[in-house]
Amino acid sequence: MWPGVYSFAGLGNFKKDEVVSIRNTKGEVIAIGALGCSLDELKQNPDYSGIAAYILHFKADRLWDMGLKQYPEVVVKAK
Repeated sequence: MWPGVYSFAGLGNFKKDEVVSIRNTKGEVIAIGALGCSLDELKQNPDYSGIAAYILHFKADRLWDMGLKQYPEVVVKAK
């Protein structure tokens, strides 16, 4: 299922197994996941059922506890 996703337009053309950040409504990263399907597969399913993402890491898990609790600097590269 895709609960909490209120707009697919902002997701772009995503692919299955693509690693993505998952954000809350404030824009804060709360998890890292691998997508469960591609945009094309999602469009073929009219009720948008299925697995949205496999969670790999979430804020406050054991991996988070071991780290510095700092967000990395975002670097944008021109194409």
